[in-house]
Amino acid sequence: MEISLYKYRFPFSKPFTTARDTFSHREGFIIELKDQGVQAVGEAAPLPGFSKESMDEVQNYLKNNWDTVTGLIADYTTKNSYQAIAPGETPTSVAFALDTLIVDCWSSREHIPLRRLLFNESRSKIKINATLPINKLEKSLEKAELLWKKGYRTLKVKVGGSPEQEYTLIKQLRTRFPKLKIRIDANQSWDFGEAVNTLQKFTPLNIEYCEEPLTNPSPDAFVKLREQTDIPIALDESLHQNKGILEWKKRKIADIVIIKPMVFGGMKKNFETIRLAVNHDYIIIFTTSLESGIGRLMTATLAAGLSSPQFAHGLNTGSHLAMDVWDDSMYIKEGQWTLPSTEGLGLAYEPEKLVSVKKLDL
Repeated sequence: MEISLYKYRFPFSKPFTTARDTFSHREGFIIELKDQGVQAVGEAAPLPGFSKESMDEVQNYLKNNWDTVTGLIADYTTKNSYQAIAPGETPTSVAFALDTLIVDCWSSREHIPLRRLLFNESRSKIKINATLPINKLEKSLEKAELLWKKGYRTLKVKVGGSPEQEYTLIKQLRTRFPKLKIRIDANQSWDFGEAVNTLQKFTPLNIEYCEEPLTNPSPDAFVKLREQTDIPIALDESLHQNKGILEWKKRKIADIVIIKPMVFGGMKKNFETIRLAVNHDYIIIFTTSLESGIGRLMTATLAAGLSSPQFAHGLNTGSHLAMDVWDDSMYIKEGQWTLPSTEGLGLAYEPEKLVSVKKLDL
């Protein structure tokens, strides 16, 4: 059995901007297992602004606990078990990587597609959304037309910059594409008054939901906001930035929970979180953490078995990277992600062919 650790640094096709920062590249770690003709991989890629741990903290954890990590991998790949192998103190992204590697390994050994290994029932296809950038009006509408022709029936529009420009675009989208589902992402751009005024103005445009509207999120603020708008509210980074947001478990402070499996942790934590959310009548939307193809395929697999089927999910993010471990665009067609029917993650990881991937000696 050979277990290796790699570190990658992949540039974005163009700088990627969040509510708090702009990034030129994505970094992460890949753990690889080779044993008796089986190759399995897992990815740990903490997402700045979301993950509790940093890249340095992950690297230090792996360096200081490598014997424990490899021992866990060896133990769980020699027994018929693949649930929640990571100990509680493990960084969430590392827990996700270890569990991904284990299920990838067992899927290959048992010659069973990954989604069928994990779930008694799961979908083979998942609706996905595309993101529409705010440009000049005609340019944005041309892009929307192209995406509609490609089969996308849900578009996410980034808002929070120019209210009038954004309103005009969304109104035009609604006129030209009456059946299009439009969701907006404010990236925590609005104070409470701005959020109320903007969402009330957008209400007639039939918005599917608004993601992260508030600059200063709190459970009380979300409760009050939901009382003053008919547009459903979705939470993403707020779930991780503010411990008080844990009150979403106690009271209905939003309508939708955005799940980034890399940020939540291992399989057990993801399953428990989703079960809790469903029990409290939250809609579940899966999105990637802008990680490599390894994490995206694992996220898509979880979405196939655990997500709300009537909604599109944020899985079409590979195009943001100028470099990747593999090209998973073969699975994306007509606004849907088709899960691989092959065993394991379905694609080959060949680090020796990749630049910007470095093997680490531990």
